[in-house]
Amino acid sequence: MLMRMFVCACMQTAIAFSVPLTEEEESVVKKHPPKRLRMLEGQQSPPLTHEMLLEKMADAENRRQQILSQRIESAKTLMRPRYNSANKMNADDALVEDADKVGDEDS
Repeated sequence: MLMRMFVCACMQTAIAFSVPLTEEEESVVKKHPPKRLRMLEGQQSPPLTHEMLLEKMADAENRRQQILSQRIESAKTLMRPRYNSANKMNADDALVEDADKVGDEDS
């Protein structure tokens, strides 16, 4: 390992760097990997087969269709006309007025 010393002129302190001369020496990260990488190494998943991929794709398509049907149902409920008491009263008044007109035409 090659050691170099540099002196910083502004602070008057020395800084040391370790530079490996060969690539045989492993890095510190490879010697002591972070916890999340160690956990991932411990998990062994089975190799993917063509059938497994097709099954996963079919499941994803089913989920997409379910979401789409939920959105369609939601849109249908939003498109339904809503009757509040004011609209209902106006509709009733229109029916009464129409009945009066029919009665006037008969006489």
